Formats: sequence, structure tokens, C-alpha cells
Amino acid sequence: MGTDGRGSSEPRVEREDTMEPKDVDDLVTAFVDDASDVAAAAIGTGLAQAIHACIPERLAGCFAMRVALVLLREVEALRVAAGGAIARGRN
Repeated sequence: MGTDGRGSSEPRVEREDTMEPKDVDDLVTAFVDDASDVAAAAIGTGLAQAIHACIPERLAGCFAMRVALVLLREVEALRVAAGGAIARGRN
């Protein structure tokens, strides 16, 4: 086995850290935002399928809107109960 632990005989080269802390923070924030979008889309798709399967078509839009309003109210209530802090530390 070589000096880099992967079987190579070439010496391991230390990489220079070229990212600034703000760049790393921005990158992490972008990943979190993307993950949130994917999770929200998955939840929304699942709810839409459940509504489609269980609620008569003529009532589905109204029911979906009510679910959305209740969800917004509950999230706001939890935010207020937590003293206004949001999970990512922003107000």
C-alpha cells in the first residue's frame, strides 16, 4: 500500500482550503433550502394523493385550502410558543 492509504505510491498532497466561511455557510444554506423544497414537494404530493383518494372531487380544492391554512396557523403558533425563534436562527 502507498503513502495515501489507497494503494498509490504517490505521496499524499494536502489540499488547500479555498472556501471562505461565508461561502460554506451559503452552500449549507442552499443545501438546506433544496432539501426543504424536496421534502415539501414530497409531503404535498402525498397529501394531494390522499385528498384525491378520500375527498369528493368537488370539495377537494376547498379542503386542500383549509388544510393549508391550518398548517400555516399551527406553524405560526409553534413559532410564537418558541419565542419567535425559527429553526435556522433567523427571525
